[in-house]
Amino acid sequence: YLKISSPALNQDAFGAMGVGGGQVSFDLDSWSNANGPHAMREILARVLRLLEREDLTLEQHTMVKGSLHCPLSTVFEEPDADMPEQRLYHGHMEWTIDVEEAG
Repeated sequence: YLKISSPALNQDAFGAMGVGGGQVSFDLDSWSNANGPHAMREILARVLRLLEREDLTLEQHTMVKGSLHCPLSTVFEEPDADMPEQRLYHGHMEWTIDVEEAG
């Protein structure tokens, strides 16, 4: 399954010509019990193809067109707390969006 973290706004990261704004960041995490990390890498690659540079509608800000970007994507193994004899493959992506104040 996929889980998106609560977004965080860094107002010091962006803004030009007196326009307020910043950079919104959020994490997307996913888990799979498939055999090996390859399946998780395929899932993350598909998410990247679907979202990278796409435009989103935001409630309190205006997104800078094409600024949705994933600077980090990784897969690692972790124990399954419900089934200690099995391993989970955890995919982690960090995403950023440049925003301006809605006006």
